[in-house]
Amino acid sequence: MHRHLKSLIFVVVLQALFQESRQQKCEKDLDFNENYFDKKDKTLKFEKTLGQGAFGTVYLIKWSGVKMDEDERLVAVKTSNENQRDDDLLKEARVMKKAELKKNPEKELVRDRSKAFLGDWKNQENARNHHENLQEELTRNRSNAVLEREQNQSHIPEFIGCYTGPDDMNYLVFQYIPKPIDPDYSYNLYGIVDGRNKNYLEFVKLPPAQRREIYAQIADGLSQLHDNGITHGDLKPENLLFDTDELSNWTAYIIDFGGAVDTKVRPESFTYPYLDMTFYDHYKLHHQWEKANNQKAKYIYGPQLDVNALAVTMLVLENSYVKD
Repeated sequence: MHRHLKSLIFVVVLQALFQESRQQKCEKDLDFNENYFDKKDKTLKFEKTLGQGAFGTVYLIKWSGVKMDEDERLVAVKTSNENQRDDDLLKEARVMKKAELKKNPEKELVRDRSKAFLGDWKNQENARNHHENLQEELTRNRSNAVLEREQNQSHIPEFIGCYTGPDDMNYLVFQYIPKPIDPDYSYNLYGIVDGRNKNYLEFVKLPPAQRREIYAQIADGLSQLHDNGITHGDLKPENLLFDTDELSNWTAYIIDFGGAVDTKVRPESFTYPYLDMTFYDHYKLHHQWEKANNQKAKYIYGPQLDVNALAVTMLVLENSYVKD
């Protein structure tokens, strides 16, 4: 009984540290409301809608800072469709802020960050071989030039702010990243899965070495999360965005943190094909209604789950088009 109580307290404390009250709101800023909302109908002034779903809506807006004192740029703004989803949006704001990569001038130039994302669990017997092989593949032949470019590069979108609008809704403002590459599956006349997303087709035509570097960037993004005690829980192609520069260098970003949890708490938002057997076994064993909440929630393999999802993501991205 004593052991059960200690376990319950442990999980309750973890959840309390990671989650905040549903009633909490973002920053109330009069300048934000004045500069970015229509004065007559109190709606957000936006360029276009980037995405819409059960989670909420993401808009593209022109941004010059809250007080209009910065150079203009395009940013993304996400808001919930319903008030009861605000807790997910607030969680996204906390995760993005917590996972921001701090620049460190003393950091070694040739630093293999994608090794670090295995740190919490790589010695566990049931995961060691598979994921160490993935690590080796992702980190092989990363040139000094690539590592220099990557030195201070975050693979989590820049958190700009979270504000409460005149409609009392929360608005998460973050870096705009233009390229989704989820394959957008379809079947042709021969029953072959193809990808219709033009960005995806551009991606698969990149040299194999460049695609491996992009996968290593995603691993670096997971490292950012795991180093800050966060499990994403639902990594998949749909939750990745990419940017490119004039030299055709691609930069990967992990998005959608509404289902993220502490690394010792089991994610509640996930996509079945991207899960590993450890998660399946835990879910099957502990999801019965008669089980205590602490037994359902406690889960120490969060980083392992994310890396398995990365392996499946790589498999999907490498095999969802008709090869010439």
